[in-house]
Amino acid sequence: MPDHTRRPAEQTADEGEPLPPLAVEYERLRLEQLERLLQAPAARQLDLSIRRGRQLDRPVGVSLQGSVHQTSPFARTAAYKAEVQNLYHDMRDTLRDFMDTLLRGNKVDIAPVRKSVEQILQLFIEDPDIVLSLTRLKSPGEDYLFGHMLNTCAISISIAASAGYNREQVLTIGIGALLHDLGMPLVPREIREKTTRLTAREFSEIQKHPVMGILVLEKIRHLPDAVRYMLYQSHERENGSGYPQRRSSRLIHRYAKIIQIADVFEALASPRRHRAAYTPFESMEMLIRMTQRGLLSHHFAKAFLAYASLFPVGSIVELSDHRLGRVIRGNPTMFHRPLVSIVQTNAGKVLHETEIYQLDLAYDESIAIIRALPPDFIRGVDILHGF
Repeated sequence: MPDHTRRPAEQTADEGEPLPPLAVEYERLRLEQLERLLQAPAARQLDLSIRRGRQLDRPVGVSLQGSVHQTSPFARTAAYKAEVQNLYHDMRDTLRDFMDTLLRGNKVDIAPVRKSVEQILQLFIEDPDIVLSLTRLKSPGEDYLFGHMLNTCAISISIAASAGYNREQVLTIGIGALLHDLGMPLVPREIREKTTRLTAREFSEIQKHPVMGILVLEKIRHLPDAVRYMLYQSHERENGSGYPQRRSSRLIHRYAKIIQIADVFEALASPRRHRAAYTPFESMEMLIRMTQRGLLSHHFAKAFLAYASLFPVGSIVELSDHRLGRVIRGNPTMFHRPLVSIVQTNAGKVLHETEIYQLDLAYDESIAIIRALPPDFIRGVDILHGF
């Protein structure tokens, strides 16, 4: 495996533009202690009903995965790539508008969120390989939180589909993932944006956001019931070391376990104020180690690995003959031997879209990946170069 320079992965906050002013009721809510918030009827009801909720969190019916089909790189025109990138940016705007309305204390319908998730879901069905790469899209001056929530949604959809859930279940998981950090804007800005390690008191404030999130959910009409469990438990851990209730595996909703993996991977692979982004490979490697330590679900981590590969889709990798490739499709059985597009020769020439060709490492054992590189390693090409 390649050597990597490790960077400290400290607790820190979201970065970006100011979030909308909070309604007075939410300003009061953020002043409550965690212990008091956990006594709220909405939280107590979820704690008491988790066993019943877990009876409904297994895959049933026809798996969505059977409807998914691969798109050939040759079928992706420049216009198509621009269209899917614009769609992703539009969904971020929709999420921002939805949260702006909600955090001002207004009641809202789930319809705009559901539509955005349906769009990601349909894109995944038609072109699953491109979805993970879209999570690397960045807009100048964008708020980290909105991008993180949308990206966590896209990754959660891929994990849920890979794990065998049906279309309606995947849609519900996507809605929960898109809203999973709904309570984070209620955490004081100076804590969310802190660039050094959080104190115990500050981390206690962070631990409040899942509970505050389920209280904000009460303003949303036509919300699937399972979404409440997902918001409440997306920061719990398999071994009981998470928050807010330190629940262990058997008391964590399976949908929430999916979001935990997506949330961790997306956070690691994104730049933060206190560190650069880890490469997709580093992020996957760290996620696997967390799974081995008993923090995350082994079952859903394997489902993610089967979709994304050890060198996740979108990664730039160096091959043993020193060509550079972009990973464009995972290998569900040989995680280290994905399908790549050769985007740079061993002489250093960056290939034009018309010159790019594919190499399936599953069938050419004479070539191997020797190094993972940052997604922007090749200057002057966009994130979909090679797709």
